[in-house]
Amino acid sequence: MNVAALSPEWLDQQFLTKVFQTLPERWEAPISERYVTQYKRQGRKAANLAMLDVVDALGGNWGVASSEDGLWAFADARVKECQWLYDNYSPQAYGDLYALGRVDNVALRYGIQPPAGRYVTTKGRRERFLCTSWWRRQARRVVARQVEGAAITVGLVHRRAGLYSSDDTVHRRRGQRARNRALLESLTAVNELGQAYTLQDLSDLGVSNPKIRRMELMTRIAGFDQVALEQGHAAEFYTITAPSKYHARDSQSGRENPTYQGFTPKETQEYLSKNWQRMRAKLHRDGLTVYGFRVAEPHHDGTPHWHMVLFMKPEHVDQVRAILSSYALAEDGDEPGAAKHRFTAKAIDRSKGNAAGYLAKYIAKNIDGYGVGEDWEAAEGSDAATDSALRVDAWAATWGIRQFQQIGGASVGVWRELRRLDSETLEPGLLADLVAAAGAGDWRMYNNLNGGIFARRAERPAYTWRVSALDIETGEINLNKYGEIAADTVRGVFCGEAVLTRIHEWVFESRGATLPPW
Repeated sequence: MNVAALSPEWLDQQFLTKVFQTLPERWEAPISERYVTQYKRQGRKAANLAMLDVVDALGGNWGVASSEDGLWAFADARVKECQWLYDNYSPQAYGDLYALGRVDNVALRYGIQPPAGRYVTTKGRRERFLCTSWWRRQARRVVARQVEGAAITVGLVHRRAGLYSSDDTVHRRRGQRARNRALLESLTAVNELGQAYTLQDLSDLGVSNPKIRRMELMTRIAGFDQVALEQGHAAEFYTITAPSKYHARDSQSGRENPTYQGFTPKETQEYLSKNWQRMRAKLHRDGLTVYGFRVAEPHHDGTPHWHMVLFMKPEHVDQVRAILSSYALAEDGDEPGAAKHRFTAKAIDRSKGNAAGYLAKYIAKNIDGYGVGEDWEAAEGSDAATDSALRVDAWAATWGIRQFQQIGGASVGVWRELRRLDSETLEPGLLADLVAAAGAGDWRMYNNLNGGIFARRAERPAYTWRVSALDIETGEINLNKYGEIAADTVRGVFCGEAVLTRIHEWVFESRGATLPPW
């Protein structure tokens, strides 16, 4: 790297030489281009400070792009550090809060949030800080987001570089999926009948299988569409995007967006989600009920945007449009292009196809690319959707983005439990009818039987039956690996009576040895 071409200052050249010695070669060109741009626009100090931010994200606490070996070493070191703190600042001598505060600071030093939650206990927090696997999981998440955030900043994520995700992140996600698959294939579940399956076999039978996930989503959307046709409801297709300051790159050229303020995809998704909460609250206050689905997908530079198919009473269409548009434009609504792009609405023309068809390509594109063809976000002729779907998966996993969300309607959890039952073994009645509808994949009938499309959760006759971690008969309490009361587990459905759907008891084995339950 010719650092003299980046800055005429000798000290800058010395600094940049050291920087480029620590960074992957593939990062040199975009980082250099960005350095020169900032040097010209904002001056020497701003360019060097921005370079330090990139170095911190890529080099940082765990090394460049952080290998698995590096994460293991980091986790081991943190456990030893926390053990030392507990030994020297024992709760007996200093109190629980003081000791926990010291180890909390260890996590915060590395950008890791200390364990928290409704059921997290003081003992559980301590056990997590002394658990290598807990530290490794947290570090892996932080590292992935730091590196990907830097990749977005310097220009490694856009349609002419890395579509949706940087190549580093796609590689890391591929390795993670390979490790997960190897683990699931190495573990065997055996039930009381002696039937044995690898956990990967069982995983392939559920919605973690992309094909099954896609088919179930399409079944549910089509079912909502049938409900709407049956009840004379209108169908609308909406697209909602974030203000310009959330977008890192120009949509066509891939050049840096001068108004970008450094927001990550996770922060943009949080903005969209909070805005949707405000929209729903306003709809509720005005007595406007909607149902349908939303899909969160990335723009070419990783910035999320939403597509929605919503159904509603025809007389509510104008009000719903006005409310959604108003909230979508509430922030920076006067910026160029906002009125045209921030919120778009289209009445679904059923003469050209059903409402499910409007979301079909977005669902497929964001799961496995089935039937989509070339990805329209890619540079011309460069990516088939079946390939770019892997990049979308890396994007969603890295930033923790929920890609698909049902809005309104009956619970899909109950639907899945009902599909475990056989209606022919049940007494005639509502439960048998619900099981028959679920078994036939009839989402319309399932919703109609389970209280109707506009019923609230408390008004629905069927819901999941959960078993508490406390066994009332024996007094035994199931604890998790951190010594806390385990979460309640789903065992069946309740519809007038409790019906068991999880009929088998499973034990897990690895190389013939029985493992403790997870």
